[in-house]
Amino acid sequence: MKLGRDVLLGAILLSNLFLNTNVNAFASSGPYCPDALFWRLSPPGDFIESIVETDSSQKLNLENLKLLVWNVYKGGKPGVYADLDILTQNSDLALLQEGHLSKAFLNLACSRQEMNWKMARNFIDDKGIFAGVLTAGRANPDDFFYLKSPNTEPFSDVHKMTLVNLYDIPETGEKLMVLNVHGINFVPQGFFENQINMVAETIKGHTGPILFAGDFNTYTTGRTEFLLKTMKSLGLKHAEVKGNEYSGLFVLDHLFYRGFKITKTEVLHDVTTSDHKPLYFELKLL
Repeated sequence: MKLGRDVLLGAILLSNLFLNTNVNAFASSGPYCPDALFWRLSPPGDFIESIVETDSSQKLNLENLKLLVWNVYKGGKPGVYADLDILTQNSDLALLQEGHLSKAFLNLACSRQEMNWKMARNFIDDKGIFAGVLTAGRANPDDFFYLKSPNTEPFSDVHKMTLVNLYDIPETGEKLMVLNVHGINFVPQGFFENQINMVAETIKGHTGPILFAGDFNTYTTGRTEFLLKTMKSLGLKHAEVKGNEYSGLFVLDHLFYRGFKITKTEVLHDVTTSDHKPLYFELKLL
């Protein structure tokens, strides 16, 4: 028995050494693509996935910023990544909810290295694939972090994420804060308010321009009224989008902004590869 135990322990040690060596070597090399590691074993507590970084000289075009907001339904419908590829060709920022680090998605992201791709993941599916909110941009953020909802959803027991990216604005010395949120679902009103209040505290501490968008899951009047009131108290405007009702009933997807003028708003009704319609905006920094 002792020999068997020693052999087992030795095998475990060798396995851990191999795993740590490869993960550490991979982490030091930066973002990853499918040919490096399909799904990565992140350090405990690490909820940020850096998938692709772009050329460090690239900056966002804030004179005509093109913004895509879309819940991609975990990539579950055929053709969704073909649509995403087309839509992001004409986007400076893409804020995606229910992103899914499948091989199909990673192939797309790694073929589009003119964009930085980051995810704040909130769960791993039964195949070991991460899912969460994804932000893609034509510049590397100067800083990024996530906010985890204080409460969890029933059954799955997962938190919902808000991914926060900060981009330098060289002309003013300020930073653009971009917040990509997926609102907590199937919970009491108070749990939703807890999530929004947590994000609001982060917004309060920022003096520069802000874009705050995503699928807020505002499927009740109470949720919508609380969200609008809170954002107004922070000095953020609400982008009015016509024809954006989910299944013709509720407006779930929103954009709140500060320091910008919206020059174009569009719901992309022809895109049918998700249960949400993509929202497209063009904005100019004031």
